[in-house]
Amino acid sequence: MRPQRARPRHETRQHPARLGSESYTAPGARVSITFRALSPNRLDTPSFVHALVGAMTRAGLRHGVSVGAYCVMPDHVHILVMTGSQGGDITWWVRVVKRETARAVGVRALFQRSFWDRHARSDEDTTTIVEYLLGNPVRAGLCVGWHDWPWSWSCDHPASKGPPVPWEPDRERPQRDGAAAWSVCDHPADGPAGAADRQSER
Repeated sequence: MRPQRARPRHETRQHPARLGSESYTAPGARVSITFRALSPNRLDTPSFVHALVGAMTRAGLRHGVSVGAYCVMPDHVHILVMTGSQGGDITWWVRVVKRETARAVGVRALFQRSFWDRHARSDEDTTTIVEYLLGNPVRAGLCVGWHDWPWSWSCDHPASKGPPVPWEPDRERPQRDGAAAWSVCDHPADGPAGAADRQSER
């Protein structure tokens, strides 16, 4: 009897249950996105980060998606995004960002397929997501404080050192109930060790 070939991980992996498409297009939807690099690509480089920021900005204008924070790790990226007041398309935004970033750095097979996401359901949930996002380099032992990492940024945290994702001058900063949509926390922690990460892959 011939031994069966072990199936590669990507062939056996099951997708968790996904939310409906409206969860990624409704006005004001706030979602934490994570996508990973294909080995041996490194993402924590100036050329990659600047290519990513440019792609996020252009894709945001096309697909109605704004960036509130991001953190580039050596082999993956975390991004907090929100659709505009007229809605947007986060799924297409991710596809465009990955494609344009790969093209800009000249690496065709740069990212793994799909992405992981977590939906923020309240301001408190958004605060937790940003704390977790900014604290990733600290938990990985890459720096002492979240503000020391050169490849993370939050629009509400001037101490973050990554290149900012600019707001277009003819677009208003998203507002919610009279407050800035991205006002999340004044002093992010280094990331709670047990930060909830109930994620679903899309």
